[in-house]
Amino acid sequence: EEAIKQCRKQITEYNAKIKADPNSWLLRYDLGLAYYRIGEYSNAQKAFEVAKKLLEDNVTPEICLFLGWAHYKQGDADKAVEAWTIGVTLDSSMLKNLPAWAKFLTPRNMTPC
Repeated sequence: EEAIKQCRKQITEYNAKIKADPNSWLLRYDLGLAYYRIGEYSNAQKAFEVAKKLLEDNVTPEICLFLGWAHYKQGDADKAVEAWTIGVTLDSSMLKNLPAWAKFLTPRNMTPC
C-alpha cells in the first residue's frame, strides 16, 4: 500500500538524520511514530525508549503515551501501564484521554506518514 511505502521512506530518512544527529530525541520520537503507523511495534518501542532516555528528566507525556501503546500492542500490559503512569504523572489530563486515544492508535486509523 502507498501509505506503508511512504512510511518506510520516512523511516529511511529519519535513520539517515539520526546518524548525523544521534542525540535528537525528536528524530527518535518521529521514527517511533513512523514504525508505529505501520505496525512495527518493537521498533517503535525501541525508538520511543531512546527518545525517553535522551530527554532524561524532561520526558514528554506524548513519548510515554506512545511507548505505553507500543508495549500494549506487543502484549506487555505491565510495561504499558508503567509508561502510561509516568505520562499521567507528567500530565494528569492524559488519564481521562487514554480511552479516547485508543481508537486512534491503531495503524489503520493513524494518518499515513
